[in-house]
Formats: sequence, C-alpha cells, structure tokens
Amino acid sequence: MGKYRLFKPIDIVIYFNAIVFVGSGVAAINTQTTLWVFFFFVAFLNIVFIVSTIRFRHQYNIELLRKIEIEAVAETNIDESSRETVNRAKKDLLERRVEAEILDKIKDAKVIRNAYIPRSDGNYTEIDLIVLCKQGIFVIESKNITGKITGSWKEEILTISHPGGKDYPLQNPIIQNSKHFEQLKSILGLKSDLFRNIVVFGDSTYIDSYEGVPYYAMICKLEALVKSMTKLSSKLNTQLEDYLVDNTYEVLLPYVEKTEEKEKKHLERMKKKTKVSS
Repeated sequence: MGKYRLFKPIDIVIYFNAIVFVGSGVAAINTQTTLWVFFFFVAFLNIVFIVSTIRFRHQYNIELLRKIEIEAVAETNIDESSRETVNRAKKDLLERRVEAEILDKIKDAKVIRNAYIPRSDGNYTEIDLIVLCKQGIFVIESKNITGKITGSWKEEILTISHPGGKDYPLQNPIIQNSKHFEQLKSILGLKSDLFRNIVVFGDSTYIDSYEGVPYYAMICKLEALVKSMTKLSSKLNTQLEDYLVDNTYEVLLPYVEKTEEKEKKHLERMKKKTKVSS
C-alpha cells in the first residue's frame, strides 16, 4: 500500500487484549493482589505496544514523504529530455521488479511484459504486464511515480502533487487498465471474470486515499502485490485451468514483438491523450 495507515485490523486484537486484562485486573482487586497486579501489567504492555506501533507508522509516513520530496526536487532540476529518459528507466525497473516478484512467489505463473495489443482504430495499446496462472489473467499497470496521488479512484483524472508545489493530472490507471483488458478479452475470447485489474506503484508514490477503488481492481505497492493478487482472485472466485494458461501464453507471445511502428503509434496516441487531459 502507498499510505502506511496508522491503524490496522490487527490492532483490534491488541485493543481487545488490553481491555480484557484491565477488566480482569479490576475484577481481581478485591480477591488476589498478585493476580490483579499481573493483569494490569499485561494490559500495560499491550498499551505500550499499541502506542509504539502507531508512533512507528507515523514516523514511516513522515520518512516516506521526505523521501518523495527529495526525489521530486532532484527530478525538477533536470531538463525535459533527461526527465523523459529517467521516467522510462524508472518504469522499466518497476516492471522488471514486478516480474521477478511474481515468478519468485507464484511458481506456475507465466509473465508477458510489454505486449502491444492492436486496437480497432489501427493503433496499439501497450500492456505493461500480463500474468497467467491458476488464479486468473492479471492485467498489471505499473506506475513508478514520485509524488502524492490525491482524488477519488472513481474519477477519470487524479492529481499528482509534488512537494515543489506543482500539481499534475494523472489519468486514472484503473480505468486505463480496464480498457486494456477489454481489448485483451476481445482477442482471447475468454470470460470477463477471468481477468483481474491490478495497478502497482513504486516506492516513491504516496497514495492519499483509497476512496472509490472498484471491487474488480486493486491498487498496491510491490511488497503487497502477490497478496493483492490472491485477495482479488478470491473475491472474483474463478480460476484459469492449466491448459488455458499454456494456450493463452502461446496466443499472446507474438504480441510481445516490438516494432518501431507499434511503439510510434502507441506513443503518439499517449501524447495526444496527455495533451487533452492537461
């Protein structure tokens, strides 16, 4: 996850333990001195643990924002052409890290990176990663963004806020990725419930809110990717049979071949969309 929350579901267990031990200590005050002292001591340890954990998470948030600020300042000071090169390198690095993470933790997975899927208008859509495994077909969009993302995930456009004070529009990657798997579905002819929409952000992205994330999609950081994939697959409750994993992989392999024409058409289309959104 991008934003390290101060409170998590596991904290409820600690709160419950503290309340139980405090209650037990109160009940034992008039009976056994040793017992109520023990109960209060255990409750005190639980409270100390809760406070320490919240302080750690708060400090983590501060350090994350500080790191983002430093990187944003560094990127602001480079020229436009160099910035484009840096952004491409960052994106490529994140894609490779995502691929390595999946192949390491999902042994039967097959990964296709940078597939150019033809569109009805003669252009091409580049899909960062397609993961094929028993859990389904995961269409993964990677965003190695330095900055804080704000806005509702229901909207077409989100906002990237840089510490320098500038805000930039960001096309909602969930919506962008939904269009990807619709085009992919038209090629493969498979049911919609086999496709999963995952957006992975880099280490320097701070997600301000998860409001509006649809049920069919997940947004996460790299360390939570496989867990998010499993969670989304369980929610949609469908599996991809072994023979379909192999067959789909063979069908998609030719689309990985990168040509200058494909890349040029894709980049031209993305530049037009960027101009419109800004």
